[in-house]
Amino acid sequence: MGNASSMLTQYDIEEVQEHCNYLFSQQEIVSLYERFCQLDRSAKGFISEDEFLSIPEFSLNPLSKRKGQSSTKD
Repeated sequence: MGNASSMLTQYDIEEVQEHCNYLFSQQEIVSLYERFCQLDRSAKGFISEDEFLSIPEFSLNPLSKRKGQSSTKD
């Protein structure tokens, strides 16, 4: 995979900052985006339940599987 930050334009970063009332620095936004790209292995633009559960902190939490199940029910 290429450099994830290269897919994020300066405009995108500033738009996220504005939307979040400037709670995140530009570097924090780039870091979060890079981490998101690492987790979104299927490159679909979202993190699937399996990808989500690949995060050690969540895979060890017994409530994580319940959260995934509840979000898929209507």
